[in-house]
Amino acid sequence: MTQIEAFLTRLEKARRRLTAKEMEPLYALAFYPDALVRSDVAALLVDHYEEKSEEVLLRLSHDADSLVRTDAVDSLCIGRRETTLERLIHLAEHDPEYTVRGFAVHSA
Repeated sequence: MTQIEAFLTRLEKARRRLTAKEMEPLYALAFYPDALVRSDVAALLVDHYEEKSEEVLLRLSHDADSLVRTDAVDSLCIGRRETTLERLIHLAEHDPEYTVRGFAVHSA
């Protein structure tokens, strides 16, 4: 298990509000080259709403990888901004992947 995988697993098992010290590296991993890492980040953010979490999830909703987009739009159910709702509606209507479209409908 890599250090990144161990970090993400530890955060997933924490079952508590993450600290700012834990959130910053999590946000940084949203830019990691490995799509599975970006997907894990998107899935973890659903339990930790902050304005920055919503920004990161919106960015991930544009990811080239459909699994990352799916996890991002699933987690965007926590969104509070009008722009988030607009993005979910756009994805529900136009994303080429049916799973992304379905999760976008569910999250909107």
